[in-house]
Amino acid sequence: MSQGLAYHTVVHAMQGCAGMGPRERFALSLKSTLAGHSPYQGYRAAAAVRRRLGATDWMVSRTVQDWLCTDLNPAIQTIRLMPDRQAAIAGYNAYNASVSLAVKTQVTAGSTSIQRQLASIQRDDELCRAGSMAVVDWMLREVAARGAAEPPPQPRSMAECARYLGAERGAALEAMQVLESCGDLSSPALASALGVGLRTFERELQSEDLNPRLLRMAARMQRAMRLLPSPKSLASVAVEAGFSDQAHMARSFKTACGMTPSLLRSLIRGTAVPVCPTQEIP
Repeated sequence: MSQGLAYHTVVHAMQGCAGMGPRERFALSLKSTLAGHSPYQGYRAAAAVRRRLGATDWMVSRTVQDWLCTDLNPAIQTIRLMPDRQAAIAGYNAYNASVSLAVKTQVTAGSTSIQRQLASIQRDDELCRAGSMAVVDWMLREVAARGAAEPPPQPRSMAECARYLGAERGAALEAMQVLESCGDLSSPALASALGVGLRTFERELQSEDLNPRLLRMAARMQRAMRLLPSPKSLASVAVEAGFSDQAHMARSFKTACGMTPSLLRSLIRGTAVPVCPTQEIP
């Protein structure tokens, strides 16, 4: 029987990803745009390894927050667009309620107390708890740091992510920049825009464990995230972002983060119905 899911960033952070270079991490950031979850059992196993190596809650927290800086999943991108602390907490709780997580973490807005509900496992893990707490802490600090006087927030771009990682050279980033500026292109057209043959382009991406289809889908998700705060209809957002229709966009977002574009839009606007925690786990 499956133990449920864990959010990909906390899994990667717990695993340590020793020896992973900037391009490999950038490739994972692109993939996270489309699929944001991993089996919880891998998260728990990684926590056991880290514990044997002497990892502390503080070490896990620091690593998780570093990974969050390059997280391009719609769930995290939505938090970056939240208007205030209350909306951010509502978004975090809505995410936990929407996904088949092994452990669901809920935040009580008034006291910012944390509750952990064991959905499909018998016992919590302290290092795994530290990973979840790091996400909550990052989220609240991200919203507080913007302040009311700041310009309207924007989703993190692929280029910003690459600069943070030091991965500013490579086929993946160059292709994403073309897709961001030119819109949805076929694989041959994208290779041509980069000045290389299709086979050469595909080989370069394969060396980074990527492919043109994944890049095109990631670019669509990024375009949709930039358009969600706008007054445009979701059908218009889907077409402009490059999806075949609104249903296609909704399926893609559900696969990526467990939530629909309509829910994410309501969270960004601060109009979502709050999700209340139901059970406190000590």
